[in-house]
Amino acid sequence: MEIERNRRTKYSRKKIPEFYFQNDTDTTMEIIIEPLKHKQGSSIFKFNDSISFTKLNHKKVSVSITKELSLLSENYSYLEGGVEVPLTQEESFFPFSDYAKLSLMLNPRNTLTTNYTLFLRKNKASFLATFREKSSGHIIELTGNWTGLFFDNLTGESVINEI
Repeated sequence: MEIERNRRTKYSRKKIPEFYFQNDTDTTMEIIIEPLKHKQGSSIFKFNDSISFTKLNHKKVSVSITKELSLLSENYSYLEGGVEVPLTQEESFFPFSDYAKLSLMLNPRNTLTTNYTLFLRKNKASFLATFREKSSGHIIELTGNWTGLFFDNLTGESVINEI
């Protein structure tokens, strides 16, 4: 699969629901926060000729998509693959490449409120997929657009208050 030069990258932010803990006991309470738990990236291929893709008699195909895309200059870019997704017209999901876990001890008679903002990177690219019939050798080339949603960054803010 070839990725052409007319790729686009956009960034967005998403607030993660607030984490709130209250320790109204006389002992220290262990707190574990995993803000990226149950968060996933996504991938979708849209073929320009979706009917021809649907008619293909092929086994499931997985492709390695770009996990990171960096423009080094006007003529050069850096692509890092490694995320395997199915080549389908339905949206597929995969775990983020990063993981965040915060462990702390909350003192007695205190509350903890933590808010996170998740920054996502949306990559778009055009592609050319080439299929060859094993028995006849007939080749079909299908073009389309791919969109992938990836983890980019995570910021957080915590406030501890006495009860």
